[in-house]
Amino acid sequence: MVVSRVYASTRCDATPYPLDLDHSAIVKPASRETDPYPWVRTRLLETAALRADRVPGPAVPARPLPELYYNDWKLNGTTITLERSNPDPRVCTAIYVWATEPEGGPDSFAVCGVWMKKPDDAAGVTAFALYIDFSEEVTDRHGFCRPSTEKPDPGYKVALFCPGWPTPSPTRWTLPAFFGAPIPAGDTTVRMRFEYGESGRAEATFVLRLPTLAPGASGGAARPRGDAMRPPAGSSKTVENPQAVEELQRLRATANRIFSPDERDEQLATVVQLAIQKRGYRAAIDVAGDIFSPQTRDKMLGQIACYAFHGSGDRAAAEAAAAAVFSPVARDEVYRSIVTWATSKGKGNDIPCPKL
Repeated sequence: MVVSRVYASTRCDATPYPLDLDHSAIVKPASRETDPYPWVRTRLLETAALRADRVPGPAVPARPLPELYYNDWKLNGTTITLERSNPDPRVCTAIYVWATEPEGGPDSFAVCGVWMKKPDDAAGVTAFALYIDFSEEVTDRHGFCRPSTEKPDPGYKVALFCPGWPTPSPTRWTLPAFFGAPIPAGDTTVRMRFEYGESGRAEATFVLRLPTLAPGASGGAARPRGDAMRPPAGSSKTVENPQAVEELQRLRATANRIFSPDERDEQLATVVQLAIQKRGYRAAIDVAGDIFSPQTRDKMLGQIACYAFHGSGDRAAAEAAAAAVFSPVARDEVYRSIVTWATSKGKGNDIPCPKL
């Protein structure tokens, strides 16, 4: 066979050893004494001897994995008792049970408020994924998560994959919330793994425990107190309608099934605008977190902040939206706007928010 010079060049690291053989004779020597077997064997032994003479350098210590936290303690290895209500109605910050019907007892649970320290390279990270495994049968209440392609490890019955962005603040990332059903009947082991960027990973394994019964309760899961949906003093003025939030989450899950990133972002932005119209500002922030384009996501968060402040006088919700803005420049702009709105209150009746 005749080939061009470019294909005949060699990267041989020793004296070339010419062979007057065809391809078949080279790859299948007739015996151990037939070329090229002796030459190849010698070269392999020489290379092995060189590797054995090398002095290994100092071992590079592996970087410890980032920790996941709940409240102010490390999550890994802890037992979390499900709370009987979410302490802050404007934002899901707790691991608690909740009722889908206003007059019904708790039938679902939420895993919210899990966070990690913001990595040094956070600004360049654009890919995120949450994996969550349960030792008992659990489904995603809103259809946002889907079964993982990985088979559950021994000891686990469910392995879920949940796409979504963390909610950023200056020093931490708050992981996407998970809403599941039914409420586990007993202690349930949960393993969370949050992956980001090319190789970033933070994980924790913990146990969920049924909520403690209210004083005088006879059994079963305790119902939230009647004032559980009221905001605490000094917090958000907006109380979101649970049914409206449920519908928004369904629309969110449907939009996230769209394959095209541009079309998905467009529909998610529509859901955000609907949430703003319903004054469901926290739900709007959660939906905006699923938008892939940082520019579109930050734009929608700016709209949430504006309407929360001017439409409902809800400064807490406006600041929550500002904290979720990804770009430091855009985030500072939203915070400056909030200060401007607060200090110029009463100087004009026009709402400086873009039309929905």
